[in-house]
Order: sequence, then C-alpha cells, then structure tokens
Amino acid sequence: MQNIRYAHAAAGLLALLLASTATGGCGAGAASQPATEPAQRTRTERPPRPTSTPTHAPAPTSTPTPPGKYFVEEFESGAHYWDVQLSSGTGLPSAVVESGAYLIALDRPNLWAYSILNVRDYDDVRVNARFQFRGVGTASGGVLCRYTADQGWYEFNLSSDGLYSVLLGEWAAPEVARYTPIVYDESEYLDPASPSLEAGLGCEGQTLWLYINGKLIRKLDVTRFGLLDGRIGVSAATFEHAPLVVAFDWIGVGEP
Repeated sequence: MQNIRYAHAAAGLLALLLASTATGGCGAGAASQPATEPAQRTRTERPPRPTSTPTHAPAPTSTPTPPGKYFVEEFESGAHYWDVQLSSGTGLPSAVVESGAYLIALDRPNLWAYSILNVRDYDDVRVNARFQFRGVGTASGGVLCRYTADQGWYEFNLSSDGLYSVLLGEWAAPEVARYTPIVYDESEYLDPASPSLEAGLGCEGQTLWLYINGKLIRKLDVTRFGLLDGRIGVSAATFEHAPLVVAFDWIGVGEP
C-alpha cells in the first residue's frame, strides 16, 4: 500500500515537470519572455534641394589683338587703337563705328581732326583710305604718314571741291597745328560728284607718291623736310560749313 502512494507521488511530480517544460521554463529562475514584433524603421524624407536658376559670370572682355604690320581695316569690330585729336579748337570730335564705317563727325566750321593708329612706327609705307562726305558744304578727307608729336607729319588730302593738297603738319601747341603747303592742285581723277573717294599716300625714302582712286598722279621730293618715320593715320576737315561727317569705309596699310 505504501508502494502505491510512492508511485502516485512520483507520477504527480513527473506531470508537474512536463507542465513546466511546456510553458518554456528552462531551469530554475528562468522567466519566459513575451514574443515581440520587430520595430519598424521610420523613413526620413530628404528635404528638397533648393531650385534656382544657375548664374554664369560674364565672360571677361579683352582688347582685340593689334593689327599686323600690313592690313586692311574694315571696322567690323570697332576702331581699337585709333586715337582721335583736333588740330584746331578744343575738345574731341565724335568718332564712332556705325554699319561698318568709321565716322568722324565735325560739328563746327574750320575744324581739322586726325585719327592716329597707335600701334607701331613705319618708315617706308603706303596708306590708302576710301571715304565719303555726309553733309552740305566743302570738306576734305585724307591719309598721313610719318606722324610724330615732336617732328610733324605728311598728309595728303582730297577735297569735295575737286582739289588735292599735300601738307607738312607740325604741332605749335596742344591742339594747335601749323601747316606748310607742299602742293595744291587739281586732277582729272578727282571727281567732286563721285559718291566716294580713295586717297593713297606712299612714303618711300624722301619721296611721296600720290594716288587718287588707285591712279598714281604725282611724285614729290620732300628731302628738305627730312621726316624719317612715324605713325600712320587719316584726316578729316570742315571749311565754311558744318556739321559734317567724313565716313571711312576702310583703311589699308601696305608696302609703298
């Protein structure tokens, strides 16, 4: 009878152990942990990039390369390196590039203006320019060579009244020039009614070669004046009437 009670006690103890194993126990003091869902990550949205119109720095402006020794200037990109000055009166004449022409505007009677190419000096050279007069009244335009501020220059001018002239110019004071006439004359190649004129001046040694519309009309000995070298340029002048514009279509520099 006692053995039956021991058997019942052992059976009860075995049932208790099986129940503990079924509930997740694993040894003394072990506590069961409730199952949990894995935490979900919260997606952080990236803030939008600021929108703006890209800006570009303006391209640096630069002065064009000076022309070579011999060239034809057609004024397609301005009149760089051409410096304008008056030989009578004060101030500066208006000189602008417009529609591919170099315009020297003179607003008063009896004004003489020059535009000098300040790039290099020439000794023997030929300068040609085609120009037209815009306005009413007599005016002149021309070319010059061997220009220096201290020694003077030679200039060859064609006038709208049918005359041409060669002058030795010299600065007597700032903006005041004096002139020594070398020749005044007329030519069959100089037609006042022509819409444009072309003046050419060759400076070679101590001889000046004069061209009108591409025709050689005269040679002059200028040994007594003795200019050797200098800059080249163009001239524009009014006489009794103003305002008036001398418009240069092109200027060419070459060998004499």
